[in-house]
Amino acid sequence: MGIGQRGMLYAGKVMALSALEFMKNTELRAQAREEFKQRRAAVNYVSPIPDGTKPPLNT
Repeated sequence: MGIGQRGMLYAGKVMALSALEFMKNTELRAQAREEFKQRRAAVNYVSPIPDGTKPPLNT
């Protein structure tokens, strides 16, 4: 329907302009990078694949 299409177009414009603002603003990017580092430092990734597992090549 028309209202749904207009809503999707508006949402797309908002996301595109937000991305453009993020790319233009170096301070905002630096803050985001620092926040990402802080959040990742608190999480220790453990792979669910056991060590030594080889990929199935002939399946």
